[in-house]
Amino acid sequence: MSFDFVPQRNTVVSYHKIKTDQREQVKDEREMMIKISVGKDKIYTISLWLQLILSYITCIQKTAILSIWKINLKP
Repeated sequence: MSFDFVPQRNTVVSYHKIKTDQREQVKDEREMMIKISVGKDKIYTISLWLQLILSYITCIQKTAILSIWKINLKP
């Protein structure tokens, strides 16, 4: 008795379905990676803007302190 493996239709279809599911999963993972990288870029630009604003505020504070100092030093 010889047992020749004859793939039935449903195994081929299930294999095809597994392959397409894997492709879709890879596509979803790529989209997620793109979303994450875009999110990181947004966070990075927001942090840069915050740094700029904070440095501007500290600069204003320093100049205000210096001007108050000058006023107090005047006889």
